[in-house]
Amino acid sequence: MGPMGSAVINPAFVPLGKAFGITPVQASYELTVYLLFTGFGPFVVVPFAHIYGRRPLILVGGLLAAITNIIAGYCTTWAGIMVTRAFNGWGVGTTIALGPPVICDLFFLHERGFYMGIFALFLNNGPHFAPLIGGFIAQNLGWQSCFTIPVSAQRFMTFSCVQHKTKGRERPAMLTHRRFRAIFNSVSG
Repeated sequence: MGPMGSAVINPAFVPLGKAFGITPVQASYELTVYLLFTGFGPFVVVPFAHIYGRRPLILVGGLLAAITNIIAGYCTTWAGIMVTRAFNGWGVGTTIALGPPVICDLFFLHERGFYMGIFALFLNNGPHFAPLIGGFIAQNLGWQSCFTIPVSAQRFMTFSCVQHKTKGRERPAMLTHRRFRAIFNSVSG
């Protein structure tokens, strides 16, 4: 849902540019900033997933993306749009980068190809489908709604698909194994 939410605004570059007194090409820079941070964010965030777990980071990334999308819809300055799109890219990049490891954790090796294909299908085709929705939204409701409307669908998917199912269980074995290796390395070396 992340890339789809980023591309909903694409048909509204002309009204977005008129609202801020810039050209449509300059208005497209908000997408460039979003894509830059979508690619850069996981380099910083993914290592924390090995320490704190994937679920909290997916939820925080999804929440960050939702909040910044809503704020972008109400921004009155171009700098505000650019800053919110940067943080939005960071949050969405987290959920995109942690999707494949979650699939690998949930499914056996012989099942992963099917579910990874579904993940890739939505990830790669969301931006192609989004302008169809975005054009309708921008024409009838304005460019601001291109930021705020996709939030409900995105957050529903994030919070309904990432439920906490490990209550009462011990911590993940990965952390226990990591602690064991740290102790073993300190004793032997």
